[in-house]
Amino acid sequence: MPTRAPRTGTAVRPHCDNRRSVSTGSEFVLFIEFVRSNLADLPGVHLVIYATLMIVIMIYYPGGFTQLYSSVRARVRELMQR
Repeated sequence: MPTRAPRTGTAVRPHCDNRRSVSTGSEFVLFIEFVRSNLADLPGVHLVIYATLMIVIMIYYPGGFTQLYSSVRARVRELMQR
């Protein structure tokens, strides 16, 4: 009989916050589409920008765009309180 991994979240509060992931992901998609539409003269450049941005995010923010969003948000709140 196979065993199941224990679940860390609940039905009310899941383990990961999907709302934040969707919001940061959608902003990234909008940015890439903006770049693609404005650089229509240079086909494929938007893919180079996308790949470079993804590599930089993976190196400096292993948590992805959600971690990047959270750190920027925390930094802005810290600056606003001064």
